[in-house]
This record gives sequence, C-alpha cells and structure tokens, in this order.
Amino acid sequence: MSLEKVAAFCIELKLSIRKHPIRMLSCLVSVLSLMFSVYCIFACSKMTSVVGLCIAVFALCFAGLIY
Repeated sequence: MSLEKVAAFCIELKLSIRKHPIRMLSCLVSVLSLMFSVYCIFACSKMTSVVGLCIAVFALCFAGLIY
C-alpha cells in the first residue's frame, strides 16, 4: 500500500468518525463485547458470555440502524 493510499484512508476514516460518531461508538462497543464474551467462555460462566454476545449483537444492530 502506498503512502498516498494510507493518507487517503486515514482522512476518510476521520471524516466518517465526525459524520457518524455514534456509529463508531457502537462498533467499538460491539468489538469489546465480543472480546469479553470470548474471554468469559473460558474464564467465567456461560451466562455471562451470552450476555456479552447479546450486547454485541445489539450494538451492531444499533450501528446499522443509524447508518
């Protein structure tokens, strides 16, 4: 990837975050919830991992509805 393409991608990402901050926040919450649920599968109870997966799915749906 050339430096110009990387710079263009970063500028586009910055503009996207400014236009849709809630969407980006929802995606971040979704990724964190997925990571938490994978951790809970091995370290915690199964019910906690199911709650994490539900939060992740809700955050993805919320991000999709906003966009």
